[in-house]
Amino acid sequence: MKKCHAKPLLFLIILLLGACMPYSRYVHESARLTELPTRPHQRKVEVFFNNEIPTNRPYAKMEILETIVSSTKSDANTAIFQLQSQAQQRGYDALIMLNTIGYAATQGYDPVTTSVLSDKYQALGIIFLDQIDYLDQCVKEQNVYAYNTATLNFEPAGKLLVPLAGGSVEKEGNSPLLSQARLFSLNYLLDERTSNWIYSDWTDPSFRLNIKRKYQKAGQTLATVHIRYQPNRPDRLLDIRLRQLNKPLMTFTFTYDKQGRVTEKNISSTEFGLIKEILKYNEKGVHAESHFFIIKDGSQLPLMQIINEFYKKEDLNKFLEQG
Repeated sequence: MKKCHAKPLLFLIILLLGACMPYSRYVHESARLTELPTRPHQRKVEVFFNNEIPTNRPYAKMEILETIVSSTKSDANTAIFQLQSQAQQRGYDALIMLNTIGYAATQGYDPVTTSVLSDKYQALGIIFLDQIDYLDQCVKEQNVYAYNTATLNFEPAGKLLVPLAGGSVEKEGNSPLLSQARLFSLNYLLDERTSNWIYSDWTDPSFRLNIKRKYQKAGQTLATVHIRYQPNRPDRLLDIRLRQLNKPLMTFTFTYDKQGRVTEKNISSTEFGLIKEILKYNEKGVHAESHFFIIKDGSQLPLMQIINEFYKKEDLNKFLEQG
């Protein structure tokens, strides 16, 4: 399943290291300087030192990265390697090295502790604008069509507008089906980022990556999304559980094809029973449309269809002009 990632992916590093971690504290979703979509990669990450900046390629400043190592000369290379790994996971192309801050870190637990001299390395992660060649795989609009049981046809119900950089997924139209379509969308469940969202991540004893996202407003939690990935597979969803305030639990499970793409999504809740989503892909292997069915008494009853439209290069130019 190809996706445009809009939030940092430090938790992938934790999983790949095979560490079983406790709950991390909840933090706000975004720490980025520029809200552009990125995708993890395995390319070499360039490093610029001593106030160097790339002059031959336009770039966008994305995020301040940091890592901590012990204060030995040999560990400088370790720190740079760790920062490069973070940049790859976040989808950044290069690093501009910033500060190195020395301090005494404490290891161990009372009554036995050891003070260790450590260095915090900081770098600015950037992306080169000519590397952004994946916008045609990032969903811009989701056109929703409701099934009319009288005419036996699908009719326009409105749109879901998906921001370029993972902001709030907005509805365009008044159909009640739009709210349901929004809740079913992975753009909402996984990627929507506003100041109201906070998240925590950890790896359980079965080496499953867990992410818990909470949507809060006026000090109240209105929605909690618990995302679990398959053991040792941070690229493959196991299930998602969505709980909204004063609403029953909603559960999502997934079926994959041989290419590792989601082909079916089963959505269950005591509120509406069982709904099956069948995903279709275009010639580029990108999720292009979804067909939803109500499962009742062993039969599939049409509910709605969603047809995706994607961003284009000119959309990036408009975004940069606005920024």
